[in-house]
Amino acid sequence: MITILVISDTHGKDLQKIEDIIHANKYDVTIHCGDHLYPLDKMKELFTYFVPGNNDVDASQEIIKFKLDQYNFILMHGHQFVSHPHSRWIKRLFNYANKNDADVILFGHSHSYEVKINKDYKILCNPGSATQPRIGKPTYMVITINNHEIDFKKKELS
Repeated sequence: MITILVISDTHGKDLQKIEDIIHANKYDVTIHCGDHLYPLDKMKELFTYFVPGNNDVDASQEIIKFKLDQYNFILMHGHQFVSHPHSRWIKRLFNYANKNDADVILFGHSHSYEVKINKDYKILCNPGSATQPRIGKPTYMVITINNHEIDFKKKELS
């Protein structure tokens, strides 16, 4: 089994809380979807994969592709494809997934948790914001891959 922590849009806040989440569990992979605003050395220490968001100043790779088990992942902040209304943004992300042979796109930017699956079984995942949600409580996501099955769990912080 592979366990994956996905966090986004922390905006430099509550670093200790983020470290506590990471250290309280034994995640195989830790991911930040951008707008972290933490020092680069701290990001390298805490996260397996991370990308800059539209508010980050580091010059890291904006889009990262990787594979876990049988799943092809793309990690991005998502601001690169923003369009209004929201449904158009989602359509653009699904198109990007199809063109780039991605099974899962992990993204942030909206500060709102969502998981969407299209007819081609492409999956879009946004963990929301662990420190600055737009609506409701702060959230992050835990993905598990077990026997080639993928599962997504919303986690809320108080």
